[in-house]
Amino acid sequence: MMKEMDLDIEDFRIEEKDEDRIEIFTKYIVDGYSAEITLSEESSGTKKLFGLLPFIAKSLIFGTTLVIDELDAKLHPALLQYVIKLFTDMGINKKCGQLIFTSHDLSTMNNEVFRRDEIWFVAKGRGQNSGLYSLV
Repeated sequence: MMKEMDLDIEDFRIEEKDEDRIEIFTKYIVDGYSAEITLSEESSGTKKLFGLLPFIAKSLIFGTTLVIDELDAKLHPALLQYVIKLFTDMGINKKCGQLIFTSHDLSTMNNEVFRRDEIWFVAKGRGQNSGLYSLV
């Protein structure tokens, strides 16, 4: 089971539209004003995170390996770090799921997020082949 998170149920709601369709609404409060928007109106990063959540949860619950190309694309760096920490926190990742991803975002390449042996670089060769190089 995943570690319980603080979540205010009033921050979102779900409506069942048809047998196989739901609509998710999120609530925002800015300067004392409250607004509710649908998932379709959310940022592309939020939509991407919602799309990845079933795969992330499955990997954490069952201990599988999850491979994601361009994980950082459209995700805010704070969200990206949170997803990474889900996999590095053994209190949450009790089944030792693995996250393998490509990224162009260097903000996560630091010792607060990764150990040196967890970072690998890829360089494309002249013949379109790739070489892997460890940061270690």
